[in-house]
Amino acid sequence: MHNINILLTDDSLFVRETIKELLSKYDEINQIFTAENGKEAVEICEKEKIDVVFMDLDMPVMDGEKASRIIFEKFGLPIIVLTSLDNNIIKEAFDLIHNYCIDVINKPENINESFAKILLRKIKNAFIMKKRISEYKNKKKKVKREIIIPDPFETDSNKIIIFAMSTGGPKITPDILKQIEVIPSPFVLIQHIEPMMFDGYIDWLRSKTNKEVIAVDFDIPFEIKDCLYVLHPNYHTTLKKTILTKFITKPHLETDLYSPPADPFVISVAEIFREKTIFAIFSGMCSDGLKGAEAVKKYGGMVFCQSPDEALIDTMPKSVLNAGFCDKVFELCSLNEVLLNG
Repeated sequence: MHNINILLTDDSLFVRETIKELLSKYDEINQIFTAENGKEAVEICEKEKIDVVFMDLDMPVMDGEKASRIIFEKFGLPIIVLTSLDNNIIKEAFDLIHNYCIDVINKPENINESFAKILLRKIKNAFIMKKRISEYKNKKKKVKREIIIPDPFETDSNKIIIFAMSTGGPKITPDILKQIEVIPSPFVLIQHIEPMMFDGYIDWLRSKTNKEVIAVDFDIPFEIKDCLYVLHPNYHTTLKKTILTKFITKPHLETDLYSPPADPFVISVAEIFREKTIFAIFSGMCSDGLKGAEAVKKYGGMVFCQSPDEALIDTMPKSVLNAGFCDKVFELCSLNEVLLNG
């Protein structure tokens, strides 16, 4: 029993009342407050004990972006964007995640019981993150560590560098991209994400880096070049070497718990590139990447984990650390140094 207090912010009375009715059936939910605009949401956060905030973006009086900034800065609460999404809105939502929010969910036309179950899962995750969000906000204010960007340098062109992340990943992605800008290696990004958000996510990534960003949404050749490949959440993706090395995209297997799954891809890379594989695990609320890290170590590659003390959600890096597969723990500001020097 969690006894979680929720704030639903949406200018549609129908949306507010429908979601409220569906969520009120769950034992984990204590009270559900509602607001029809951002100004009301801020006022409720000032008066009530709120644990998790759902925030629409396009609202009268005060929009969701301004309300999210105020609520995050004043109260340090976990905020989930809940809005009708197109690619432009998705880009805006990811900027909000980087700055103030923790997640974004598409508001469907048909709000039903299955959607309520998705919301409940997000609520539980956000509730776990509540304390860490407040710590993250305070740490960001007190200690603004400078990210040092080295001069462009030569690397072993045969290396492949893989990043895996889940909840909390988009919040740190722009800082990651800034650091790898000068590293002329092929990178592969595995971010757990809803499929319908993928195109907007790719647009957002392209707005944050000068690297070529390549969506892996069908079987394409893997090239050793300065770029960022991004796995599509619709597929179980692996790497296969015949005459050429290429990405193989297949429908999800029954055993795939995440979209996209990191483990099968990382294992396939380790089997091909062996000691040339570098695998870095970031924030996330699962153990995806654990089997991949084991394979990387088996074939002589390197595994790095974001510090659990720094990660918004520490489960992914901690699972690899606890299993003994991590070569080095790093803080985000020193990522490029770790990739350079191991």
